[in-house]
Amino acid sequence: MLDEGEAPPPPQWTASFLASEGEYSELSAAVLRFQRQVTSTLWFLDTPRPGSALEPLSAEVEGLRAEKRYQGRQLVGAEFRSFDFRADDRAVVTVRETWQDSLYQFSEYPGDGGELIARRGPFTLDATYTLERRDSTWEVTGVVYANEPPAW
Repeated sequence: MLDEGEAPPPPQWTASFLASEGEYSELSAAVLRFQRQVTSTLWFLDTPRPGSALEPLSAEVEGLRAEKRYQGRQLVGAEFRSFDFRADDRAVVTVRETWQDSLYQFSEYPGDGGELIARRGPFTLDATYTLERRDSTWEVTGVVYANEPPAW
């Protein structure tokens, strides 16, 4: 049936956890890309570009690098709470995010093995993202967290 394009519709009970692509899917995708960039930045200790939305991580990245540590940050869940278009090319998205982290000591390169020294979470962060449409895609240009991760 699937090969012939004749699959029956999903059962009604799946509507509580399945969503079709909708009006806000491009904004959601941009936020999810940014969340993956945060994870990558803390894993490989890449220095964020000045002026990028990741720039606030610079001090944390430098601190981790100085201590020869890197962080594994895993997004457990993201609950999109609101989407607000400020203009055709600007939007604000609020998200309640659940993360869990692992802290590693490395000897040569971050993200390349190392000793697990701490775990934290799961914990929740409330984030407000500012997005701008650049060319044909949405990009996170800023993020403000209402709270901080717990201490290690």
